[in-house]
Amino acid sequence: MTAIQGANHHIQSLQQFSHPKKVSLEKQALFANQHHQAQKNMSANKDPLVTPSVAESTVSKFASFYFEKATSHSTAVVDPELLAKDYSKAFHKETITQIMKMPIEVEVERDEMQQALLFNSLGIDFLEYKELGVRREMLSLAKNGIENDVSLAPFEKSKFIDAIRHFDARLEQAQNALLGGAPMDALDMNMSDPQSPWAILVNAAA
Repeated sequence: MTAIQGANHHIQSLQQFSHPKKVSLEKQALFANQHHQAQKNMSANKDPLVTPSVAESTVSKFASFYFEKATSHSTAVVDPELLAKDYSKAFHKETITQIMKMPIEVEVERDEMQQALLFNSLGIDFLEYKELGVRREMLSLAKNGIENDVSLAPFEKSKFIDAIRHFDARLEQAQNALLGGAPMDALDMNMSDPQSPWAILVNAAA
């Protein structure tokens, strides 16, 4: 078992036997300071001579992998006989739905080990936090695809982008809730609320 695999196993074991708990103000302050230091250390450990591509520098391998799965699924299920505009709408709707609903598995990477152990020492599920972040990255990729879609008019693109903005806000709220010790469900399927991201998405695809 490698060091990273061992760390993942250790973190999963901690999560299995721990319950969500309210993080005190003192712990939140401690976490903020330690988390900031961990982020600085992660940046310092990166090789300054390595210049990755734009995609590699902004999107994690998990987001790239699962986004490809989401778009492949959309290609497989959307009727190719639809008119170009209708196909684009159905494709983007299905892709965004997959981004929010598909199962995602993430792992602690080498440069995240210190951060992950810090999270778990405070009773915060690092892997759940990271999963939410991966979904946010995937939404960003979906937004890029919509912006570059020549089949949609600007006002049609803006509807999908508005849905993405609302989904991203839900995911960010869920991340903040985790940091506060009170996990929330960011993936609810409430269609009755006109301000629900799901309702906005349905309207965009109509």
